[in-house]
Amino acid sequence: MRKILFILSTVLLILLTAAQPISAEKNSSRIRVGYYENGAFQTGANPGDIRRGYAYEYYRKISEYTGWRYEYVYGTFTDLYKMLLDGQIDLLAGLAKTDKRIGLIGYPDFPMGNETYNLIKHNGDERITSAYETLNEKRIGVLDSAIVQVLKKFLNDHNINANLVVFNDYSSMLTAFEKNNVDAMVAESDGSRERHDTELLYAFGTSDYYLCVSHSRPDLLEDLNKAQVQLMVEEPHFINSLKIKYDVVNRNLSEKEKNWLAEHDTLRIGYLNNYLPYSDTTGKGKVTGLIKDLIPQILGQLEISGLKVTYSGYDSYDDMLMDLGDDYIDVAFPVGGGLFFTEERGIFQSNPVLPINPNLVFADENASQNPKSFSANKNNLMQYYFIKTNYPDAEIYFYSSIDECLKAVVDGTVDCTTVNGIRVNDLLKNRQFRGLSIKPLSALDSRCFGVTIGNEGLLKLLNRGVNVIGRDQIEPLAYKYLEGLYKRSMYDMLMDNMWLAGLALAAISLLIIAFFARESRNAKQRIKEKEEAGKILEAKNRELDENKQALIASNKKLAEAAQKEQAANVAKSQFLSNMSHEIRTPINAIMGMNEMICREAGAPNIREYAENIRTASSSLLGIINDILDFSKIEAGKIEIIPVEYEISSLLNDLVNMVKTRADKKGLALHVKASSELPTLLYGDEIRLKQVITNILTNAVKYTEEGSVTLSISSEKTDDKTIRLKVSVEDTGIGIKPEDLKKLYNPFERIEEKRNRTIEGTGLGMNITKRLLELMDSHLEVESVYGKGSKFSFTVTQPVIDWTPIGDFENAFRRAVARQKVYKERFTAPNAKVLVVDDTAMNITVIKGLLKTTQVQLSDANSGREALALTDATQFDIIFLDHRMPDMDGVETLEAIRAQTNGKNKETPVICLTANAISGAREWYLARGFNDYITKPVDSDHLEAMLIKYLPEELVSLSEDNEAAENNVKNKNYTGNETLEQIRYSDIPLDIDAGIQHCGSAEDYMSVLRIFLESAEEKADEIQQLFEAQDWKNYTTKVHALKSSARIIGAAELSEQAMHLEDAGNRLQIEEITQKTPALLELYRSCSKLLPMLETADNNDADLPEIDRESLTEAYEAIKELASSFDYNSIKMILAELEKTRVPAELAERHNRLVNAAKKPDWDALKKIFEE
Repeated sequence: MRKILFILSTVLLILLTAAQPISAEKNSSRIRVGYYENGAFQTGANPGDIRRGYAYEYYRKISEYTGWRYEYVYGTFTDLYKMLLDGQIDLLAGLAKTDKRIGLIGYPDFPMGNETYNLIKHNGDERITSAYETLNEKRIGVLDSAIVQVLKKFLNDHNINANLVVFNDYSSMLTAFEKNNVDAMVAESDGSRERHDTELLYAFGTSDYYLCVSHSRPDLLEDLNKAQVQLMVEEPHFINSLKIKYDVVNRNLSEKEKNWLAEHDTLRIGYLNNYLPYSDTTGKGKVTGLIKDLIPQILGQLEISGLKVTYSGYDSYDDMLMDLGDDYIDVAFPVGGGLFFTEERGIFQSNPVLPINPNLVFADENASQNPKSFSANKNNLMQYYFIKTNYPDAEIYFYSSIDECLKAVVDGTVDCTTVNGIRVNDLLKNRQFRGLSIKPLSALDSRCFGVTIGNEGLLKLLNRGVNVIGRDQIEPLAYKYLEGLYKRSMYDMLMDNMWLAGLALAAISLLIIAFFARESRNAKQRIKEKEEAGKILEAKNRELDENKQALIASNKKLAEAAQKEQAANVAKSQFLSNMSHEIRTPINAIMGMNEMICREAGAPNIREYAENIRTASSSLLGIINDILDFSKIEAGKIEIIPVEYEISSLLNDLVNMVKTRADKKGLALHVKASSELPTLLYGDEIRLKQVITNILTNAVKYTEEGSVTLSISSEKTDDKTIRLKVSVEDTGIGIKPEDLKKLYNPFERIEEKRNRTIEGTGLGMNITKRLLELMDSHLEVESVYGKGSKFSFTVTQPVIDWTPIGDFENAFRRAVARQKVYKERFTAPNAKVLVVDDTAMNITVIKGLLKTTQVQLSDANSGREALALTDATQFDIIFLDHRMPDMDGVETLEAIRAQTNGKNKETPVICLTANAISGAREWYLARGFNDYITKPVDSDHLEAMLIKYLPEELVSLSEDNEAAENNVKNKNYTGNETLEQIRYSDIPLDIDAGIQHCGSAEDYMSVLRIFLESAEEKADEIQQLFEAQDWKNYTTKVHALKSSARIIGAAELSEQAMHLEDAGNRLQIEEITQKTPALLELYRSCSKLLPMLETADNNDADLPEIDRESLTEAYEAIKELASSFDYNSIKMILAELEKTRVPAELAERHNRLVNAAKKPDWDALKKIFEE
């Protein structure tokens, strides 16, 4: 037995001896290392300084194999070299091998590195360039070492006559360089790259350098040789990685990096959410994680200032890379998963921010040997790419988060998943994942920065920053965010400390027992007291029960009374609403018949009576509208519907509505609009306009002389919104202080006796107050009785376009003063114009606006129809709608330019669009259009566009507009009996706006007819697309409706369509579902106006009927004149035909022919004659 124990002891002793470091028995004392300052090669050569650098890391690595413990001896290179020769130190690094030194010191078998010798100059010193001759007569500093001989040889080889200044230590040389005592200096590659104020001229030599040993310590030389061999076998890349680490730490930016910084003032960082410690977004919307600290450190280390940094968080890795490719961000972080997949996405990976090995996470050891299936986070495709690369045959199942991926492993749905190495331990702290096992994988999956391929300057900048900071500083930054990965729940704490919970439960149980024991002693006494108290309580309960019954009866009576009052209020509101609708019908009839009296009555007194009826009817209609709005508010049926609107358009509408009333009373209307008001806002334009109109109308009503002033300004609240400030000030009768509280009472008017001659319901201000409350605002009133009042409010509005509107006041004054008569600005009978629009009404409008210009106008209803026309005819200008089904305007334009015959390759093409947003012109120009014009089309803008782009030889400019007929159109009366009836119908149409869009009342009638005739069919199309959930074509159709409804003055219908178009573009399905039925109901209700137009067509019954022979002669004359585009002669024939009535069986073709001739539409005329 003793013999066996002796043998085992001997074996154990041998094994322990073999496990010791090389020559450990010799190295119990410290090894003396000479340590000198030399740039990045080694720094910290003073007691108390932190030692860093290439040589220092090499010493530490060698000690891992030798077991050496060091004593550092500080000094200059020259002094330390002498100490090495004298045996006062054992080791000295960085010595080149020379014949002279070989016999004096011990060189190991392998060098510790390879050094490049660089010549550097002061940054900005233009006397010295890369041309060798510029070094003549210059002073060059060099360290007293083998470098001197290499430098002399270089200077001789290139015939450079320079003065060498030799220094004993690096610090002295650096001080001389900084004081300009030398013009240039020699630095090893590491040292040259640490300088901020230097510029590299060129490298002039290289050499190996060694960790040399004193001749007095051959034992150390032997150990060093063995250690270097082991290092090369076990860590073959160590020397190379060390060289890379210290060689690329260059703070002098390259030309490409400088160019990138010069071209950018903002660095846009995109980062992945839910991926700590790398990146995430806090509950307050702020960036957190490693990315938050790393970017500022990189900029600070590289001394980059003035560069703004913005951060954007992404829930999906794929979305982040898409935005990187689309140039919404400059940098994506983190990026990983393998070079192949990032290259496929067009992305450069930076040097690794953190080189990480992923871990395989599994529940079954057998399954982990050859995994068949993996779970992967669909929002983090880096995981998917890694699995796809390293396990190409495995099935991959996607889950919404890493927690769901781990759950799939737990429940056996998949074999394994992978987790980033730095994250795995903290994620698995979750109790539900503690049964999982992990296995580190050998394949690296580092996390890097990502930039688009070609963005080389930014890539180099990030690489430089990562290497300047170094992994040893980056890792601590990351680790401090690991605690955010998982926070222990109360349940986890309880389960982990079950023994403590049991102990607490036992203690509580003992306390309960003690409590009950004490209570039992007094139980009898308490029972006795309770019996006595019970008798008293029973008496009180009887009393309370009686009171309770009385209270129930009283509450029941109050509830019945409240219910009756509520029912009465509902009935009142319903009655007001019903009566208002019922009254509108006879009022409309009265106004329509009265209009006929106005036109046909000859006696002045009859016309005066009729005019009084018109005024009274209009007032009554306004009262009815107020009652309707009041009843809607009472019923809670009014809601704020925000849309994009132009502030200048709102101002114009307000002025147009109020100016006529002010003029009739001789009042001055002033408009003070800030020139800094943003052009495009987002809010409920209709209700905002209603509020201001109510205030303005009241101001005009209660002001007999003086002025009414509308003031609008804005105050910026943040980058997205303004506070719109509106005030209306008058010089009217004012309000007494005691009457101000009555201002908002419905159906109550202030000073009824004094103001009894002023029309109104007493509802206007109540409606105004409630509408402002719906917009989170309130009305402020300042009034001096007998002098005037000022009403003001402020409402917050998001800003779509910050472009200022400019000087609206001057524009308003010029518009009021101008009031010129329309006359076409030019004629161009030989110009060929093509209009392409899928909405026939839009084509009709443009034809009507251009008919007096006599251009030859062709039209097409689709992109394909347009291509057929452009293939056959060379046009002088083309107007092309942007939003069309099947083939939109951009696609059509590309096809026109690509036609083989090239007839219209250079033809100006103008885009027709309803989207007048900021930047629209640049967008359309970028896609090949020459210009764009918004719908509804403005006649002045349209004519200006034609004059700009038509060939000069085709255009004959008109004389000054003052030579036109002096018959200014009355904006409140069209002269058309049918339109005046429509004006006062139940359908909300702004007749004046429609006429303005179409050019004349006659053209407006034609456009309105097209709209109404197609209303039912197009409404059915929208409904079918809505039911089929074809949101793309649905959005296209409501876009077209938005434009066409606005042209005819159907503002409410246009606003609803605009709202639904926006919802369609954003795929807000719930919004579309709620709002579409109301849109369709309003759209279809427009068809009620058709009978009025048909009645207008039959108003020629009293005219004499023309015979067929005369009609045929007229047609032949028109046909002959049309062939020569003689529009003036055609107009004369049409004027004669209007004095007659055509036979009923020819009316349909006749009307089409006359309409085509009036426009004139030469192509349509030709088709009609060919029938």
